[in-house]
Amino acid sequence: MTVDTVDTVAADRRELLREMLRARAARADAGQPVSAGQRALWLFDQLHPGSPAYHLAGAARIEGPLDIDAMRTAFQRVLDRHPALRTTLALADGELRQRVHATMAADFTVADLTGLDPAGIDAAVLEFTEKPFDMAADPMLRARIGRLDDGTHLLLLASHHIATDLWSFGLLAEDLGRFYAGATEQRPPAAGYLDYVRRQQQWLDGPEAVAAAAYWADRLGGEVTRLNLPTDRPRPARPSHRAAACSFTLDRELTSALRETARRYGCTPYMSLLAVFSLLMSRYSGQRDVWIGTATANRDQAAFRDVVGYFANMSAIRTGVRPGDTFGDLLSRVRESVLGAMSHQDYPFPLVLQQTAESRADGATVLFDVAFHYETVVADAGRGLSLLGTGFTDLRIPVGDIVLRPYEVPAHGSEHDLALFVEEVDGVSYCSLRYAVDLFDAGTAERMAGHLQVLARACAARPADDTGLLPLLPGAERDLVLRGWNRPDDGIAGPGDCVHHLIEAQARRDPDRIAVVGGDRSLTYRELIDESRRLAAVLRGHGVGPEVKVGLSVDGRADLLVGMLGTMMAGGAYVPMDPGYPPRRLEYMMADSAVALLLTTADLAARLPVGDVPVLLLEEPHEVPATLPDVPEPTGANLAYVIYTSGSTGRPKGVMVEHRGVVDLDLAHRQGFDPDPERRILQNSSISFDVSTWEYVMALTTGATLYVLPRAQLRPGPPLVDTIRRHAITGLCATPRCWPPSTPPSCPPSPS
Repeated sequence: MTVDTVDTVAADRRELLREMLRARAARADAGQPVSAGQRALWLFDQLHPGSPAYHLAGAARIEGPLDIDAMRTAFQRVLDRHPALRTTLALADGELRQRVHATMAADFTVADLTGLDPAGIDAAVLEFTEKPFDMAADPMLRARIGRLDDGTHLLLLASHHIATDLWSFGLLAEDLGRFYAGATEQRPPAAGYLDYVRRQQQWLDGPEAVAAAAYWADRLGGEVTRLNLPTDRPRPARPSHRAAACSFTLDRELTSALRETARRYGCTPYMSLLAVFSLLMSRYSGQRDVWIGTATANRDQAAFRDVVGYFANMSAIRTGVRPGDTFGDLLSRVRESVLGAMSHQDYPFPLVLQQTAESRADGATVLFDVAFHYETVVADAGRGLSLLGTGFTDLRIPVGDIVLRPYEVPAHGSEHDLALFVEEVDGVSYCSLRYAVDLFDAGTAERMAGHLQVLARACAARPADDTGLLPLLPGAERDLVLRGWNRPDDGIAGPGDCVHHLIEAQARRDPDRIAVVGGDRSLTYRELIDESRRLAAVLRGHGVGPEVKVGLSVDGRADLLVGMLGTMMAGGAYVPMDPGYPPRRLEYMMADSAVALLLTTADLAARLPVGDVPVLLLEEPHEVPATLPDVPEPTGANLAYVIYTSGSTGRPKGVMVEHRGVVDLDLAHRQGFDPDPERRILQNSSISFDVSTWEYVMALTTGATLYVLPRAQLRPGPPLVDTIRRHAITGLCATPRCWPPSTPPSCPPSPS
């Protein structure tokens, strides 16, 4: 080859290289395609502008002589090394594209935090971490140095998830420390995030993606049962996407026990803690079908391990918590779910959401509100979740002549109601339970963390036991529930205590006081008990005894109480039947409860659907049998009455109430309302409404007078007010709608 030929070839190559560079520049100007994850986060940002839901933030206290200029230079070099941080996203011809900028100035600021108390420092940290990112213009990582009073500094880092993930955050922390310590090597990783985007698109066009889509459609098919967790506040229409954190640890002994339990069942520590967390969510929600989100690094190819970008992919882990399960059973089921999810983890989660929404009538686009994240590191690695506030504040990261110690960020961005972050560091599990501040108080999260610790210890110690029997409450809380709230030293119903015993005792204390006023007569306590005992004997003669149901329908007469007490004294259970109810409903109640007898008055008997049921009229005299059948006396465990629900959710349901429950209710009410024989209590509630029990028991066990009046006199508004005024009523149960806008001055101003 001649010299001229060589020169010609070299010139051709240079021209070809220039063409390639021009083509690449043209493609860069036009923008590059985005990943499925980037597209989803960009859309979220358009729907929730300024939301911190997908901000990743970390903070560290800097100890030692910080060189701020050197830190600024190191941060710029981090930005220069990783193209994802210099990438902006915008629409081009209706298509979302990303553009990698050759250079971009670092967003590095210094703030004076001296003179601020801890709350003021936290507010400054929060203002920095929640500052919105402009995806069309800003670098996707920013830093701030805050000067503190004691001569130390805070290093604050914030990035957007669209350009980073938790793995990336570890890489950034490593690079920042390396460059600050004086490292000069700055070659970018062998691959870039755009390579991952192209690989993802090629994969989605292939047969593996079709198989993965089919797997997720089958796995997540059916109804989406979002966890119905008890919250401190209702869910707001516009969530703040702000989460606070509760930090705690699972000590070395417990971490080791969970690891050993996992090994025995062929599982990993990640699976064992996910199983414990799933069980906790099931116990909290009362639901058996538990959906929890968990992230995978999605960096199986070695070329992507040092690349900063949004690689992480969420998976929905769906676990059934079945009655009678042992923890070992649950662990095996979680293992199956996790392995299936890991085998299909490359399928982008936004596409899973899209296909599940399309297959559901309700178009549900949320599969879970609770997430779980787990990582294992060694303390000297300086990587992972530590800087993101999992509570491992003892970590020391030497960087040249300074030391970084993690500083817990006061709040994080989160789209989830709850997210548990677990980082196992040298055999100890450091945990951070992040909770949506819109829904939960700090105290609630702290109790939940305590419950998780107790449950984890029980699962590790007793994996062959029924999960429903594993303890949840720490000792102090268990003692509060069993002793503090239950107040075992207070009076409680004894095994033989019945409702009528309480009223009989009051009659012995003050027999001549007026007990009941109703209809055209009133009864003293002595008369009430005498008439009730006489009726009880009659009822026994008709076969009434323990557990036998007796229908009772009376309107505004003292006979109502005679019927109630007489039935209970005979050992039976009365079934209150409001005469104002529709006949078909009363007929259903009588048939469903299998009443053996009906007690009523002559004016109502013709209107009631009696059928073949025997009827006794309360106002008529009845002969007491000379010989009564030998039936056992009722006890506290026998039924006092059967009352029917409203039926608003279907057919009315009969609720069977035992004597001891009513006795306990009475004893508890006496602590809230001191006994006062001068009270005048109005039986305002329908006898088919359970509050009526409270009214008559509160009156007749304390020597008060009970007023039983026709329903026409108890209508809300002026009729009720007039009744209260005429009888000088001092107590009743009523809702605010029962009162007219302006209550007459002569009406008691504050009915109890």
